[in-house]
Amino acid sequence: MTAYTSRVYSGGEDLKLLIKFAEMASVALMPLTTYLKPGDVVWAMYNIDRTDDIRLWFDADGLAAYAMFDALLHVDFDIHPDCPIDEALLDTILVWAEDRRRAVGLAASMPKAYAMIGNNVLSTKALQSDARRIAMIERRGYSRIDRFGVLYKQSLTEAVIEAPRLEPGLRLRHVTDDDLEQRVDLHRDGWSV
Repeated sequence: MTAYTSRVYSGGEDLKLLIKFAEMASVALMPLTTYLKPGDVVWAMYNIDRTDDIRLWFDADGLAAYAMFDALLHVDFDIHPDCPIDEALLDTILVWAEDRRRAVGLAASMPKAYAMIGNNVLSTKALQSDARRIAMIERRGYSRIDRFGVLYKQSLTEAVIEAPRLEPGLRLRHVTDDDLEQRVDLHRDGWSV
């Protein structure tokens, strides 16, 4: 059994570690996808209110796993593709996240996306291609929710992308500087979480 140590995220150098981890995981799993790509790591930092909502696990080779608790109800985590995925490590990660979630308590009001799954829960992601992770989180009592994201891909070499078919009265054009306020409002509505 591998020995792991863990600690709270501590800033700039750890951000570099997380980005490098995401790069490596993306390459290692190609042509499949991974949980967070390098840009996702940076983007996720905007949702993290406290650095103690990010935890890093290390083995003798370096960063073995990470978890980012996004209060109110979600945790993103990943385990290094070369690490033997043992249930003890996964349990440690999820126990940490569940404790973070319990510390938040019940929310007085919630964004719609979270309200759909309930107030006193913790959510996480599992890729359909990651059967071992699915099995382990299900053994811990997590259940699948089918209303959330689906990842699609389109080959740019094998298929022709057809021009979009628009409803009467609609048109498609590039965004301009004049659209800034409407674009910001649309972005906020679409990403209300």
